[in-house]
Amino acid sequence: MHKANDRRVLLIGWDAADWRVIEPMIEQGKMPALKRMIDAGVSGNLATLRPAYSPMLWTSIATGKRPYKHGIHGFIEPTPDGRGVRPVTNLSRSVKAVWNILTQVGKTSNVVGWWPSHPAEPINGVMVSNFFQRAVKPVDQPWPMADGTVHPPERAKDIGEFRFHPSELGMEHMLPFIPKLPEMDQSDRRVQMCAKTLAEATSIHGAATAVMQLESWDFMAVYHDAIDHFCHGFMKFHPPKQDHISDEDFERYQHVVEAGYRYHDMMLGAMMQLAGDDTTVILMSDHGFHPDHLRPRVLPAEPAGPAAEHRHYGVFVAKGPGIPAGERVYGATVLDITPTVLHLMGLPVGADMDGKALTTVLNEVRPPEVIPSWEDVDGPCGMHPPEARESTADSAEAMKQLIELGYVEDLGEDAEAAVRQCVREQRYNLAQAYVDGGKYAEAVNLLDELWADWPEEHRFGMLLIECFGAMGDLARRREAVETFEQRAAKYGIEAREKLEAMRPELDAYRESGEKAGEEMPKKMQADLRRLGSLAQPKQSVTRWLHATQSLMEGNLDQALHLLEQLSTHGGEAPGFRVQLGSALAKAGRHADALAEFERTLKGDPDHAGAHLGIATAALELGDVERAVEHALTSTELVYFQPRAHATLATALMRWNRIAEAEAAFGVALSQAPRLALAHEGLATLCREHLDDAVRAEKHERLAREAREDAELRAGQQRLATADDAPTTLPTLRGGGDRAMWTDTSDVITIVAGLPRSGTSMMMQMLAAGGMSPYTDNVRAADEDNPRGYLEHANATALARDTTWLPEARGQVVKIVAQLLPFIPPSEKLLIVFMTRDLREIIASQRVMLDRLGKKGAALEEQRLMRTLAKQVETVGAWLAGNSNAKVLCVAYDDATADPAGTAARVNEFVDGSLDATAMASAVDAGLRRQRTS
Repeated sequence: MHKANDRRVLLIGWDAADWRVIEPMIEQGKMPALKRMIDAGVSGNLATLRPAYSPMLWTSIATGKRPYKHGIHGFIEPTPDGRGVRPVTNLSRSVKAVWNILTQVGKTSNVVGWWPSHPAEPINGVMVSNFFQRAVKPVDQPWPMADGTVHPPERAKDIGEFRFHPSELGMEHMLPFIPKLPEMDQSDRRVQMCAKTLAEATSIHGAATAVMQLESWDFMAVYHDAIDHFCHGFMKFHPPKQDHISDEDFERYQHVVEAGYRYHDMMLGAMMQLAGDDTTVILMSDHGFHPDHLRPRVLPAEPAGPAAEHRHYGVFVAKGPGIPAGERVYGATVLDITPTVLHLMGLPVGADMDGKALTTVLNEVRPPEVIPSWEDVDGPCGMHPPEARESTADSAEAMKQLIELGYVEDLGEDAEAAVRQCVREQRYNLAQAYVDGGKYAEAVNLLDELWADWPEEHRFGMLLIECFGAMGDLARRREAVETFEQRAAKYGIEAREKLEAMRPELDAYRESGEKAGEEMPKKMQADLRRLGSLAQPKQSVTRWLHATQSLMEGNLDQALHLLEQLSTHGGEAPGFRVQLGSALAKAGRHADALAEFERTLKGDPDHAGAHLGIATAALELGDVERAVEHALTSTELVYFQPRAHATLATALMRWNRIAEAEAAFGVALSQAPRLALAHEGLATLCREHLDDAVRAEKHERLAREAREDAELRAGQQRLATADDAPTTLPTLRGGGDRAMWTDTSDVITIVAGLPRSGTSMMMQMLAAGGMSPYTDNVRAADEDNPRGYLEHANATALARDTTWLPEARGQVVKIVAQLLPFIPPSEKLLIVFMTRDLREIIASQRVMLDRLGKKGAALEEQRLMRTLAKQVETVGAWLAGNSNAKVLCVAYDDATADPAGTAARVNEFVDGSLDATAMASAVDAGLRRQRTS
């Protein structure tokens, strides 16, 4: 086991904190604590990930891994039974967080408010989950904390005393935020929102400072979401006043964002004082927040639309022993936080982590120690037990398949729609994460299905088009562009017709509700936003897509023609100008390209792509010094840019700074070992400046191979598939002993398993042997089960109704495996659990779904097998802990190959009173239609 050193680390997270707000306030002396921290340490930008959704980002921060590795994919998740949705929990997180790693090496961690951290994990230390601060009832009513909010549970009462309810705020607390509050209606929704956010921040600070002083710790992590809430609610009122904001609203709310930052500065000062100078303190944010003209006035009509206000760069500040004072750090990302914490505490970084240790934050630069993966290190780590952790989205999809097969009761339209939309958004978020990680083929697997199921969701098509472009699959990109154009026209017409049909309802609201001060019904708001977005003409978007298609296909004249048409129609988005500049550069018009990149930087000085464009154009125009300046700035903003490093290296080489050029080429190739541009540049450097012909020939050869390989890949794109799913199910054991039961008349015999695992066959065996089946005979025999299902509708509704179970005592009932944990632990159970090769189960389910004309789960086979195996593992954990459950596992293969032997085993398990010969005769091996061998 690796041993850590004695360095303490305090990690403070401010969601959405942004240098563009902070820097003017520091200059005005309004954030003294943060200024002291910056002066005493290192600071810089922290690049975020895509999508910039907080639960996904804060989990990446805590693990050093991208979302497709850690398993958190959105703000909400389906409940594991697939019957509803809930706020995201940490139960979908499949890897260790930094506090789990520290638990393994004997270090103490205290974690307060991290998102998501509910239910609190049993770590070595104290965890206060993100449910802690939520105030949902008036202060004069009981305000109990949810179970699992605090670990260890015995600390819950004391820590709970630090919760601060919004109604406890006095006028003196609110005036710094809303100075005109005494003159206002204090029931205003925005006033209440400000009070709620302030109270929640105070609750987190109270719990954090209490734990800091009362509990020992080596590592502490504290998360505040208040800046993000203040910004989403009030940034539109932040100075300078925008034209679309009324004078009255501006006067009332212009101070809220600044006051929020100042309050955080006060909390930071208190925490630094408590931590002491011998503690390394890291302050960071997961992303920024546009405080200026780049913030969209209209948010996208889609879930998580407010994230469009987020900026790509958050803040990073670190101070403590061994950290230089007043220095800048470059190229940091949110993925680097956990590797850096591990490095600071003398622990190795996992090679499977996507981030890097920021070694440059230390005076003594030392390479980090590396191990293959912390996931392979055994021992207690304070994570929830494996049976409690699962992908809730995949679980919900698997439950949907059971519903469509008829084994579980239908959810009802509202619940089904909520779960379906939740799963859809999680899969779209996962696709975005794959794109951000360069895994385009995996993203295409998801997006193909999403766009087919929701053809009116243009964002799915746009991301799919982006993937095809990145993969070099221009034929499929062109096809997708044409499909997008057709669908945009079709759904635009339909949306305008629906909006017209809504006019009477909207007029009625304006005549009565609006005049009475009533808020527009939420459904009407949502419909207007969605239909309004669809109804907007998409000619500019499609022209843009055709222009970029022409650019990729090498048709520069057509591309420039379309881009210049867009330019005359106000195409001022930064991305547009960068694409136009790229097209002009490819056409050899480098001066014109330079002008477009410069126009981009006037609107967004931190646009890394525009800086790289200027560097490239400046090189072509012979302005080497300018090329170095902008290439260096681009890499400082976004470090992982192999082409930018190669461009920087080329500029340095032409400036005769050979050692620096060689180092920059090395960085480019460390990030992209097959980058032909870097190999070609390094070959030139070796031949012309280092007099190293052998090395030059090596890089010339590697450049040729890289270009040939790229051409081959462009013509032979293949979608990735995972082939590591289990095909067999675990052996289950109950926690009970039949010998303990003196009275067996009230025992329920259950045949359980996954659908199509042989449960109907086992029911037929037990019925033939003389046992009474609990069935309503509603589901008739059919082609899939010609001898009958022997089911009861009550069993499909077990998740919501268990009152019928006494009726089944003394009988045998068929229950799908995933519903077993809903049975009360007081029931005495004998369970015959059927197992079968998962490939055969899924093949049989799909045959049945095809016959029923239904689609089933939106999961590829490998992923569905993993999900089903995980669900059975969860059921197994429940069975093992149930002292009233006894289990016999029966393999479908054994039952069909040896009916007599199987009948004898089952008869002995039940009570030995059945007719085993009749049981064996009920098996028809000819009905086994799906085989793996």
